[in-house]
Amino acid sequence: LADAVEDVRAGRTRPVVDVQPAPDAVREAAWVAREIKRTLLSGDVEPHEIAVIARSGREDTRRIREALRRAGVPSTARVRSPLSEVPALRAALGLFEAVAADWSWATLRPVIKSPYFRIDVDVRPLDFLSTRARPSGLAGWIEGIDRLRVEAGSDRGWVLARAGVSGAALEEDLAALRSLAERARGLDDPRTEDDWIELTRRLLRGEPFGMRDRVSEPVEDRWDVVRLDQRAVLAVDALLREWRELPKGRNEPIDAGAWLERFRRALDANEIALSTPLQRGALVLEAHEAPLTPFRRVFLVHANDGVFPRRYAGGLFSEEERAALRSDGIPVSTRDLRLERERRLWRACIGSARVTVSYWTADANGVPRLASLFVPTHDRSDELPRTRRRPTEPGDEPVTR
Repeated sequence: LADAVEDVRAGRTRPVVDVQPAPDAVREAAWVAREIKRTLLSGDVEPHEIAVIARSGREDTRRIREALRRAGVPSTARVRSPLSEVPALRAALGLFEAVAADWSWATLRPVIKSPYFRIDVDVRPLDFLSTRARPSGLAGWIEGIDRLRVEAGSDRGWVLARAGVSGAALEEDLAALRSLAERARGLDDPRTEDDWIELTRRLLRGEPFGMRDRVSEPVEDRWDVVRLDQRAVLAVDALLREWRELPKGRNEPIDAGAWLERFRRALDANEIALSTPLQRGALVLEAHEAPLTPFRRVFLVHANDGVFPRRYAGGLFSEEERAALRSDGIPVSTRDLRLERERRLWRACIGSARVTVSYWTADANGVPRLASLFVPTHDRSDELPRTRRRPTEPGDEPVTR
């Protein structure tokens, strides 16, 4: 229907695709950040003309953006995070976990050290007490700290002093623990699911630990964490309101452990996406956001088998059943169709002028990983060094015996 049609592909040269194997995710992100900084310092490319593309926006985009931040490179990203990994919500889960575990040392300590709760207790007396006994419940910890306070004033006070525990500090810790026990009263009582929902909403609103105020306080200059916490708390509050309105069965009382599992599953099943506010710098994108946008420099990261193309679960139907349903006109996806979509997405992502594809040769546990079938043929021995320094002179080689 248009009078003038221009083929934007005419005259374009075939993109140059380099492949860089990396030992793991951390070294890959650091190398990409260094390459982007080196490219920017050359002055030939502007920051917005550089893109880092990942198939998934959960771990990869967050890791790349953090590496760019440490390298001093401005970046723009849209990071997706499961609600269970948001720091403020992780602290709330830790509180319920401590209640379910009857305030064991392994669960009490993270609650006290968390910046989201107003608990001014020195953990050194708790650590020292845990080497002598295994108290359970806040009443047991209060009783143990009280015994240490008495011991600090006796002729055996030098034992506590040598461990860095003073009598004056024990007095303050004892008062703080009693305040914690007062605020946590009733958390271990069984209650219905609706009551647990309301209790969790009050906790996120700041009752009784002042969590709402702490969500708005940045650590150093990490305002991105503040934005993530605030957005996630509002999203969970809306989720809990909707959850309470759902029809329920018998709605019998459950303990803190059962509520912890239900609440954790709900947070794991939902995620939140947060974009950088200034929208400037190098772009960190997911694969579905990158097509149809030309860049002068592209880094496609984590191009491993099972990641790009993405591995899909089999589902209810077999491939033969899916093919039969599709032949009857029912719009279901088959393995061949999904693979073709992934292949087209890959081609769209590497359509820029110069592209570098990187993949991991091993995961965090040291298990070898394979490159994606889409990765071009390359020299697998050209891997990034696993150490920070390479031998450069004859006398620098390590000594072997």
